[in-house]
Amino acid sequence: MAGLVPLYDSDMNEKKKLKLGEVYEMTPKIWKERNLQFHKKFFALVNLGCENSPKNWDIKGYRAWLTMMSGWADIYETEKGKMALPKSIAFDKMDDDEFAKLYKAAIQVIINDIGATQQEIEQNLINFM
Repeated sequence: MAGLVPLYDSDMNEKKKLKLGEVYEMTPKIWKERNLQFHKKFFALVNLGCENSPKNWDIKGYRAWLTMMSGWADIYETEKGKMALPKSIAFDKMDDDEFAKLYKAAIQVIINDIGATQQEIEQNLINFM
């Protein structure tokens, strides 16, 4: 047993703040089976779309827009009409099948956004991975 191990390298700085010998309360999360390489490929797709979009988004805004346009959003009724917010794509929020549907839909959104073919997108993903 290795003790507490961060899931991602980006979590390491947060975990370094924890002190040995201290008591911490944590809520375990169920890990849904997901392919990490496929997750990385999705973010390469997001980067490719953002860098080639005529919309001039920052990466965070583009990912939110892409996620919502791909159908992965919660819709809320407000006084001024409907409002959409992107759903989380965290590993504990969706399984590989759901993620594959999001990926497939995202490719179609990017095709419409940047005017490329699916073959061109897949070929260019190699440069982003």
